[in-house]
Amino acid sequence: MTKVAIPAIEIAKAYLLAELSKIFPGDNFQNSLEDNIGKLPEQDVWRLLEALSFTYRLNGVFWSISDDSYVWNKEEVSCDSLVLTGMNPQVDRITHSETIQNNPLKFRDYLITYFKKFPDSDPEGLGQFRPKGEVIKCPTIILTAKDEKLLLLDGSNRFMAHLLNGNNTINAYIGRKVKDGKMKLGDSIFWLLRHVYEKGDETTKQSVLTVIKELVNAISDGKDAVETYWISHVRDEKLKEVGKQILLEISKTSNSQMVF
Repeated sequence: MTKVAIPAIEIAKAYLLAELSKIFPGDNFQNSLEDNIGKLPEQDVWRLLEALSFTYRLNGVFWSISDDSYVWNKEEVSCDSLVLTGMNPQVDRITHSETIQNNPLKFRDYLITYFKKFPDSDPEGLGQFRPKGEVIKCPTIILTAKDEKLLLLDGSNRFMAHLLNGNNTINAYIGRKVKDGKMKLGDSIFWLLRHVYEKGDETTKQSVLTVIKELVNAISDGKDAVETYWISHVRDEKLKEVGKQILLEISKTSNSQMVF
């Protein structure tokens, strides 16, 4: 099937549109929302993604989409090639069972039987999947490939609605790990750590600095975050110097690890 390469930032925008469309429903608003998301500066897209993923949804979508070891493509895939992942405890109890085994077609059949049996009640907490007869907004879901399996990263409800509508294939953004790389962590943790540092005693301060150095070495956006929230946005000259010292020590560590 045809693969169309998609930049990670566009996957991030697609996630924002899908989530914000649920928070602010309505066709007229949807068109405006899509237009406005498309005009956002790239840094704002990543910050919104961080907020929706980490704080609102408490999931790892931000990590996966921002991971520069992944290459993303848009593809049409067979629905039975997907593997259901975690949704919520009530649903997971069923999808992870020996009967369903994370198989979307088995779960679809389970839902069909369940809704016929309980047309007016929801004893197992599966009402989120009950067909509503609505057009599926943002129908392209997000997957990651691992060990030759396609794992659902985002769009479980839309995917199951698609299956319950009788479809056998679905369009998806698929991320495949093709090299070693680093993910983003986001800006907020560095802003938070700065405040912990400012309010802490000497032991706390040293602990914060250790954590920051470890984080910066492990992620792709750490240096920029330190530059922004420990230097550029800081008025206290002593704190600015701390930020500069962090970057200096990180630079020395990076140089010592280089092989020539």
